[in-house]
Amino acid sequence: MAERASTEGTMEGKVKDNPDQLRFDGEARVSRDDLFDSAVARHGDRAVREGDEILAAYDAASHSLERATTRFSNEYSRSDLSDDERATIRADYLAESNRYDVVLQRYAREALDGNTYLYEQSKSEENLQEALKEEAQHRASQRSIDMYDP
Repeated sequence: MAERASTEGTMEGKVKDNPDQLRFDGEARVSRDDLFDSAVARHGDRAVREGDEILAAYDAASHSLERATTRFSNEYSRSDLSDDERATIRADYLAESNRYDVVLQRYAREALDGNTYLYEQSKSEENLQEALKEEAQHRASQRSIDMYDP
């Protein structure tokens, strides 16, 4: 890492010798390491690492579901496909949809069980907020059932 002088001649701190690291106004962008360190300071190392694993799984499941949905909508009704090919496309779509749902449920459970990093991340994504709301409603309904059936 090298130190870089600002336009006023003062030192901005250490940034990589990478022009992409600078914003248009000449200020250094926050690096991934800085974001990670900041998150760890606020939420704890375990919460951030587990949260990042779940977020990576969410991202992968989301992309896989998107591809399966596109394939399903584009190819399922083609007349040149056999019934077996249609069944495969439908099964792939259902499998990816289920995988996505499982990851969202895991995300919501961890966030509501105290992973504040995941809870904070949900503020920027509507699907994650919806998953939190559904899990909270599920838990509330389970509590009301438990009151009547101990």
